Amino acid sequence: MGKIKLIVRAVVENSRGQVLLLKRSSHDSYPGQWEYPGGKVEYGEAPGSAVSRELYEETGLNGVALYPVEVVSNLSEDGQEQRIKILFRGIPIVGEEVVWLSDEHDDYQWVHKDSLPGSLR
Repeated sequence: MGKIKLIVRAVVENSRGQVLLLKRSSHDSYPGQWEYPGGKVEYGEAPGSAVSRELYEETGLNGVALYPVEVVSNLSEDGQEQRIKILFRGIPIVGEEVVWLSDEHDDYQWVHKDSLPGSLR
């Protein structure tokens, strides 16, 4: 029997209508890939708490109001793991958007929604 992995992602928008993307570090899995902040839900953790925790750990952003907007499910390439991803949207951040990256990421960008790569739309 396969495993199930629950993943949360945060689409955080600033006052200019741009969303935050993080670039995975070269020493991590999927090096150089751009993604929304987020990660795995720990055992016993609520998805809403997990996405807030991950957003803070990866960016230093705290107090962003997040609400779920989409759930996506797919199988790993080998079919041994089902990945369930919950996408949360963050209410726009007002003021200065200072991002402090964890060692999981090398870079970040605020990108206009119209410029997002197809896989992140």
